[in-house]
Amino acid sequence: MKKEKYRLLAIAPFKGFQNFFLQEIQKRDDVEADIYSATLYETEALLSTLDLSKYEAIVCRGRSGRLIQEISSVPVINVDFSSFDILRALQLAMLTTQKRIAFVSYFDLCDDIHFLCKLLNYQTEILVPPAPKTTDEMEELMNTLYYDEHIQLFVGDGACVHCAKKLNVDSVLVTTGPESMRKAVSDAVELCEMRRKILLESGFYKEVVEKSSLSLAIFNQNSELIFSSLFTSNYKDRIHDDLAARIPKLHIHDHIKFIITNSDSAWKATGEVLYYDDSPYYLFHVSESIPLVFAQTQFWKAMDYDTAKTFLPLIKGNPIHRDYWEKNQSVMSGKTPVVVCGSPGSGRTIFSYGLYAASPYTSNPLIEVDCYHLNAKQCDKLFKDERSPLFENNYTILFKNLNALSPTLQNLFTYYLENLELTSRHKVICTFTGDMGDLIAANQFSQNLSYLISGFTIQLPSINHKPELIVSIARSYLNSLNQELPIQIAGFEPEALKLLEEHHWQYGISQFQTVLKQLVIQSNSQFITAENVQSILSHLGPSKSNASRDTRLNLNQTLDGITKDVIDLVLKEESMNQTKAAKRLGISRSTLWKKLKMET
Repeated sequence: MKKEKYRLLAIAPFKGFQNFFLQEIQKRDDVEADIYSATLYETEALLSTLDLSKYEAIVCRGRSGRLIQEISSVPVINVDFSSFDILRALQLAMLTTQKRIAFVSYFDLCDDIHFLCKLLNYQTEILVPPAPKTTDEMEELMNTLYYDEHIQLFVGDGACVHCAKKLNVDSVLVTTGPESMRKAVSDAVELCEMRRKILLESGFYKEVVEKSSLSLAIFNQNSELIFSSLFTSNYKDRIHDDLAARIPKLHIHDHIKFIITNSDSAWKATGEVLYYDDSPYYLFHVSESIPLVFAQTQFWKAMDYDTAKTFLPLIKGNPIHRDYWEKNQSVMSGKTPVVVCGSPGSGRTIFSYGLYAASPYTSNPLIEVDCYHLNAKQCDKLFKDERSPLFENNYTILFKNLNALSPTLQNLFTYYLENLELTSRHKVICTFTGDMGDLIAANQFSQNLSYLISGFTIQLPSINHKPELIVSIARSYLNSLNQELPIQIAGFEPEALKLLEEHHWQYGISQFQTVLKQLVIQSNSQFITAENVQSILSHLGPSKSNASRDTRLNLNQTLDGITKDVIDLVLKEESMNQTKAAKRLGISRSTLWKKLKMET
């Protein structure tokens, strides 16, 4: 295949430049070129009339080259002053009667000039001032040399000659010889050849990416999308917006993983920073994940650090959680699994979010799997579908309500956790209601599964076991709410606090915090009153003070039924702790297990 000729543009500052360029082009059969004559002061106007996109390189000289580089993306080859060019100009200058000469150019040629003068034993004094950087500096410099130094002959480039004419003094132009032009054209052809090769390779790689199954998106340093091969058209804009929003975090961490979710869809994504020509580019790889909603039930969700960290004030402001928090942050340093136990409403889930937010794994997402909503079909989808986020690495996986798994699902979890090496690839946190040891002893929870997920165990107490902390928690949470809501509450009436202390919080700290938020929102004064509290609590059910009246046993049933109700009541009051319940009932724990087994 015949190679396409290289396309050059030349800007000639004087006629001799144009002639040498044309002579050089005629010697080659691989170049076609256009040439225009223009001084430095005419170059910008000339370029505005040309279609520069059809040229692969521009050949010019001196300050014009710098100007073109500022206003055009086409590569520029500047014809350098060779020693022969400078020597020719100096020889012409020596033919005059001037005893002092100034050599002025935009290029720093001081050492070259002095070397040539010494080599050729010139007796004429030649001033070589520092090279000016702009046309204004050039004019100011030559005015100084003319008026203060009384220079009557200038040697230099086209801009120097132009200023000399304005001063009405003699000048000698450093012209471009054939050897300089030959080198410049050869450099231009070499540059064009290299550029074509790079563009060809870039085109090849782009075609490979476009035809492959990779789904990529690339953003520049201004967060502008410059390439995308995303697989879906329905949500493409939504995904692009989410990716662009992640760039500030990616710029800090260099590599991140996250989940993008929609109402019924989800995508796994990774991001990394690449650098080209000292500028950052942000590369994202996106792949489909299993649907967020499967079989009409939401059984998993994703959370990132920015969301998880919003729960930290709730933990640090809660005296019950704060002590456990300060003692147990270190459990997140390695991959050893963590189990957070407690009664319903003890804040296990929020505490788990806080552990993640303070962990070294926050550049990757937290995946929350709610075992309460999990069935066998969903379990298979979660552990067997390669699109599942569990097939990634270094995520934080939160198995919420692990105790809610049926015996069949417990066996499935045991099998998958072992075979997928989940606890060595991810940081696994589980929340558990009740006493795991009691449930294992009663054959209600798999001992093999407990071995896999039990590394560190954190047992959170119930708020009902520490009513003396109610006041501290209320005041701390009120301070957080004053910062969060457009309402300012000064405090509580004493009777209001007493009512909160005496109430039995069936759903623990979570219920208590929800009630406090309702009290703040509904309060119409600077203080939360007892009347406010009574109004809210009346909708929650029986309090501790009247629990005996509302928990009377139904004696119009069989002895087995009455026994079952008694056991259930005591278990609830002891936060499902079978050991404590058995002690209160005056029976052994094994007898309690048997009775519970008979009930099932």
